[in-house]
Amino acid sequence: MHEQTIQYTHHYRNWCDILQLDKTKTIQYLKIGSLHGGSVCAFHTNFGPNVISETIDPFNVCDNYQDYNENENNENYEIFKYNTKSLNNTHYKIPSFRILPTLQNNYYDVIYIDGNHNLCNILEEAIYSVRKLKSKGYLILDDYDWNVGIKNTKSTMKAFIHAFCPSKLTFLFIYDNQVFLQKP
Repeated sequence: MHEQTIQYTHHYRNWCDILQLDKTKTIQYLKIGSLHGGSVCAFHTNFGPNVISETIDPFNVCDNYQDYNENENNENYEIFKYNTKSLNNTHYKIPSFRILPTLQNNYYDVIYIDGNHNLCNILEEAIYSVRKLKSKGYLILDDYDWNVGIKNTKSTMKAFIHAFCPSKLTFLFIYDNQVFLQKP
């Protein structure tokens, strides 16, 4: 596994204590933003053989990550494919705004958003994800306090939480720069 892939996997070991998931049943996991596949690999490792995952990442230059060039994105995608080849995972190599509306509603046990950090992308992905979660499903927003330039994820996530909690989601807590919400 590529070095950067394992760099952040310690976050996901904590999820075993946080997420109340029955590992004996099928767990449907959606990850928005893939890079090298570290989080989807860690999720499969920590939650067992009954995980069925889907990942979304177009692996192309986008407005928020201008420093990625075409060659780097191609390399990232090849690393991702290598790292996830043994997983029960379907990957969508298209932007989230195109695929999210087509995915099944009330289907996922866990949705983890860690894609493009543009504020409108975060908000759009979070709003779509509410519909996609099962009852008692978890929505996790990464990089709660990611402040680069004029893009402050905290203000956007706070607005989303204010708009959707408690009517459509229950706010659980913020831990390790990740927001944990649950659908009633």
